[in-house]
Amino acid sequence: ARFAARISHLRPCWKQGSFAVTIDHMIQQQQGRKNAALPENLYVFTSFLLVPILQTSLNLTQEEVTTMQKCLSPLFVLFVSLLLVCGELKQVTNFTNSSESRDDHWDYMVFTQSWPETFRLSLESEVHIPKNVTEWTIHGVWPSQIKKEEPNNCNSSWHFNDSLIRDLHPQLSVHWPNMKEHFNLLAHEWEKHGTCAASLPALHGEHNYFSQGLRLHAKYNITDMLAKSHILPVAEKAYAFKDVLEAIGRNVNNVSFMMQCYWDKKARVQYISQVMLCLDKQFGLLNCDKYSGPEPEPCYANQTIQYPPIHHNSNNVFNL
Repeated sequence: ARFAARISHLRPCWKQGSFAVTIDHMIQQQQGRKNAALPENLYVFTSFLLVPILQTSLNLTQEEVTTMQKCLSPLFVLFVSLLLVCGELKQVTNFTNSSESRDDHWDYMVFTQSWPETFRLSLESEVHIPKNVTEWTIHGVWPSQIKKEEPNNCNSSWHFNDSLIRDLHPQLSVHWPNMKEHFNLLAHEWEKHGTCAASLPALHGEHNYFSQGLRLHAKYNITDMLAKSHILPVAEKAYAFKDVLEAIGRNVNNVSFMMQCYWDKKARVQYISQVMLCLDKQFGLLNCDKYSGPEPEPCYANQTIQYPPIHHNSNNVFNL
């Protein structure tokens, strides 16, 4: 930093070599010797081997290269060249390591359902709930590694193709709708999670992936689970955390699962938001506490939970 401050006020004039001479002079001063003598073989090495490296790396003109050969000390050229070479090697190493270290295997999957009204409350004007949406909807089927939120985006060339699931549109518009403007939920879920799930034959390809999500929704329907325990979406009504947890637990063989809530800071109430079930590769239930990492946005056990009724504010179905 001190060295940079010393040269910041100098006027560069590369064509005449004054900037190069100034830098060279200052470097030699730092070494405590001006015009220090260097072995001839080092001069030849830097002038005819390393200077061309600098020319390529810095896109220098021939005139600038000639000035470097005349004015810069061989030690300075050697130093800069080594920095450039090390930088290139580091980039290659990082690219190689990132490619080799990518691990797209997965151990289990998370099946996530969302309550539309809480989604709307959390994002307000960005969310529009179509009139055909009346129950818990699918957020996604997420292949996961134990205690990690990986893998993601396993095949960047496998883009979402809506025409492949056209026959599923009627069901998807109700159970897996896109409710956020300027955002295609199905495309997002396929490219981020579906491309990773494709390693399992039952989830290989868009049609299999979305069809299986619909089947899981029918099998593990949170709307029905809560209704069986008389937990219904009613304005201003609050339910005990324990009651909501047990209502779902009784319908999933009492395995552990994840429940998320949206905390309204202004109203100081929490709304049930998402329920996440952990499944094996045969779509059987697993205990989430043995597989998943820390739960994001958990519900507060010492607070009651509100289950707000859906307010339909749109006839649009954005993802179809």
